Amino acid sequence: MSSLGRLPVEAQASSLVSFLAQAQHILPLPIALEISAAMRSTDEPPPRFLQVALAGYGIRIKYSSCLKAVALMDGFQGHVSRPRPVWLTAHYMFDTPAFTPRVKRHSKIQDATADLCLQLAGILSRAGERPYGYVNRADDYVEFIFVGKPLVGARYILARKEPDDSPSKIDEQSTLRAIERVRRLIEGQFGGWLDGAAQVPGTNSARLCLIKDGVQLMTGAESSILAIYERDEGYERQVMSSMMRRSGESVRYQVCSVSGDGKPIPIDDKLAERMGQRLATFHRVNRTELAAFIDEKHKEQFQGGFGVDAINVGRLNELLAARNISTEQVAGMVQMDAASWSSALARLQLSRETLFKLTEGLGLPSANDLYFDSRRPISQFVDGKQMDEWMRSFEHLRLVVSETARLSPLAQRLIERLQRLDRRADNSVVLKEVYSQAKAGGLQFTVKVERRFVRDLPITRERLALVGELSLWDMKFFDALPKGKDRADADPAATQAWTEMKDANLSSLNSVEITANDLIALQTEITQRCREGEKQGWETATLASAKVFKQTTNPAHTAQAATLRVTALGRLIRRGTVREWVGFPDKSADMESIPLNLLEAAARCPLIRTGELAEGNIEFSFDIPSFRRLAVEFAKRG
Repeated sequence: MSSLGRLPVEAQASSLVSFLAQAQHILPLPIALEISAAMRSTDEPPPRFLQVALAGYGIRIKYSSCLKAVALMDGFQGHVSRPRPVWLTAHYMFDTPAFTPRVKRHSKIQDATADLCLQLAGILSRAGERPYGYVNRADDYVEFIFVGKPLVGARYILARKEPDDSPSKIDEQSTLRAIERVRRLIEGQFGGWLDGAAQVPGTNSARLCLIKDGVQLMTGAESSILAIYERDEGYERQVMSSMMRRSGESVRYQVCSVSGDGKPIPIDDKLAERMGQRLATFHRVNRTELAAFIDEKHKEQFQGGFGVDAINVGRLNELLAARNISTEQVAGMVQMDAASWSSALARLQLSRETLFKLTEGLGLPSANDLYFDSRRPISQFVDGKQMDEWMRSFEHLRLVVSETARLSPLAQRLIERLQRLDRRADNSVVLKEVYSQAKAGGLQFTVKVERRFVRDLPITRERLALVGELSLWDMKFFDALPKGKDRADADPAATQAWTEMKDANLSSLNSVEITANDLIALQTEITQRCREGEKQGWETATLASAKVFKQTTNPAHTAQAATLRVTALGRLIRRGTVREWVGFPDKSADMESIPLNLLEAAARCPLIRTGELAEGNIEFSFDIPSFRRLAVEFAKRG
């Protein structure tokens, strides 16, 4: 499909007239102008539109000639020389900042759709759960949004881009074919449901309206409409088309599509019957009501505790006051009533969708203008070698000069040098040199991981991501901080008794090779024992580990190492240390709900001592920055 916007319509019309003249066809310029203008607004492929339009004036040319004519009208030498639009697929998790989107490029929509289906099938075939999702359609992309297990918050995007990376409109038939292919996978192969898959032409949202006995009941997707039919008397004996027109009776039900002006338009009987057949198939496979199935999926979605973000209320109030925006007006922007809006502000939190609406309503360039990372990420010192590791670990990295070093010309030069580096190359030598220069100049590098909104999707939308920040500080700031016992963040284990024997035992535990699968197997056994009535605690964990690792070379030592790692990971979760991956601090340490990247990090991150417990036992944990680095690294690997 051509962009047909590279040249003015007058130039395009002139090119069309010249092209036809070479083939001994005469087309008046006013008519060429009319055809060129109409081609810009049609949903039909331009070559096909041009062929039909010229035939109306008695000019009949081949489709291949129309392809060349359209290319010339776009300013290219011919159809072959025109740069082709590309198709992009992307998979990301809306509620998981550590998950980096997987973006792939394809030359054909068939290949892009096949790749998207292959990704979905790979996950669903291992999950053993029936999926539920819905379709979000736009002019230049189609998005499949999944709700509940096994794809909590997963989003798959199919987008079309021009060679210059600008959005490119997808023709309606291509959109419907791609949606149908995904629907057959979701509903046919895995017994789930895909809302918005009804092939209703002329609408991007696929919204339907149900009218019963002349009264409009609701507007929504297929599942909302079909829930009424599930409860209709005699449903099992009838399909939707027969229910709409019962013999000897007037029309009881009527399903309509809703266009942009809100006017209901009755859908085709074949489409209505097809929706009924989809519902019948769902009932036959699942033995449950569609409405109950979708309600359960929504409950599963919210159990994770994601999707709510802290906001900078002070910054927001400043903006509203400066623009003289009332509470009622801002509540209207986010489609909330004034009381609900005030309640949300009192909690200092908004849902992520509401935050996006507010950002757009206020005309802000990014949600970062209002977002606040409530985890309050902690910075740590790094040397040249560690800087190289951090710069390689993050897809998104901010290089900043802190306020303490803002007036230092050396700090500005060093940061600018880092910004020019190709982070895909080996920069270890350069970074060691930069670190030495900074240290000689009284400066210090620190790193931290924070959550920020970024734009790395093939559509114009932000997502929340884990962003590494490498900052340059003036060492005088740290020298002025209190030392020793006066420091608030002093190591609580620094004054505890620690013998060489304990040190050797810790080294021995860290030498045991543990995998993420080992941790999953151990926690599964612990969970099973607790369900059978055993009390959760060290004794149950010890018995479970003895059973899981009894076939290993050194069962007792392996069991102890695995148990300590499971315990340390559970402690991090309960304290909220890693809630960007698993939710809020009060979320239980259920291994079934923990992302694989955290399990991989827990299996590989060295254990450290964090304090003396009762009866001489030592509390083991992980070094938080090291654990986070591993978690981010494994998240990137997918």
